[in-house]
Parts: sequence; structure tokens; C-alpha cells
Amino acid sequence: MIFAGLGAALGAALRYFLTVNIKTNHLWPRATFLINMTGAFCLGLIFALGLDKNIRVVLVKSF
Repeated sequence: MIFAGLGAALGAALRYFLTVNIKTNHLWPRATFLINMTGAFCLGLIFALGLDKNIRVVLVKSF
């Protein structure tokens, strides 16, 4: 549970960093799109690697 909380804190900090540092126009939020696509890629990679179930749970719930 501690690792999930630490992972969630790291994920929130990374999302904030990307949102602040990616210049966006008001018509299309590029930062949100980039964050969502990166997250989808990471989820696919986590499941494709066939990691242990406990490790997958921590990684998937963290980010």
C-alpha cells in the first residue's frame, strides 16, 4: 500500500510537470493527450512484459 501511494505521488508530480511545461493552445490540450497516450503505452507494456501479478497491481494503480 505504501508503494502504491508513492507511485501515485510520483505520477501526480509527473502529470503536473508535463502540464506546466508543455505549451498548449486553448483549442486542443496537447499535454492531456500526451499524458493519456503515455499512460496507455505504459499499461500495454506492463501487461505485455508478463510481470508478476503483485508488481502489475502496484504499477497499474500507481500511474
